[in-house]
Amino acid sequence: IGAAPILFIAAHGARWREAPLHATHVLPRVPGSWLERQDVTPDETWLNRWRMLASGQSVSEEWNARTVAALWLGALGPDAIGVLGSSGPIRAIDRVAPAWPVGRAPQLIANRGLSGIDGTVSTAAGVALGARRPVEALMGDVTFLHDVGGLLVGPLEERPDVRIVIVNDGGGTIFAGLEHAAAAPENFERVFTTPHGVAIAPLCAAYGAGYSMATNAMELVQALRRVPRGIEIVEAVVGAAR
Repeated sequence: IGAAPILFIAAHGARWREAPLHATHVLPRVPGSWLERQDVTPDETWLNRWRMLASGQSVSEEWNARTVAALWLGALGPDAIGVLGSSGPIRAIDRVAPAWPVGRAPQLIANRGLSGIDGTVSTAAGVALGARRPVEALMGDVTFLHDVGGLLVGPLEERPDVRIVIVNDGGGTIFAGLEHAAAAPENFERVFTTPHGVAIAPLCAAYGAGYSMATNAMELVQALRRVPRGIEIVEAVVGAAR
């Protein structure tokens, strides 16, 4: 972050500690001046684009993880149930999610928020079975592969109605934001991104799950228009995996 100050708000006194010791300033509470309305002119170009992404409107000029997240979120109605994978997808949703009117937000579920990828496929299937309704899920490729066994449903068991959109960028690219990505670029991909090279289509076929690929916004929008029946996988190929 360079010379910029790093602030930590200790809102509840000694019960909260800044354990990593990264903060240069520790404040007991949020300063009142931070909560005052500021007379600034908004960047209308940026604001309009954010609104388009959040509503899933025309975003075909870009194809990346954030676009996938915006289109996925825009396809959810107020009665929908969505399951979010950790790491990149939940951060992308946090950036594009609108301020829904009361009663108009879909129900979004995540296992542990920002960290922990295990069991996400199984969670989506379990939510669909428990709610007895179709469920939409969004997760990264590593998260999906970590729990691909969750696709297994025995021939005598009830199959959930769940659609899993996989943001496939070829590995754990979220680690590119860490310091060692710049410090040791020659080792970063192999050690941290850990590209897997897995062909997801035949993997889905082995489990009897439906499969389609989206390589642009229009293909993803078309895939999301269908109500999921059984287990359906949509592989949104972006970034390094493309």
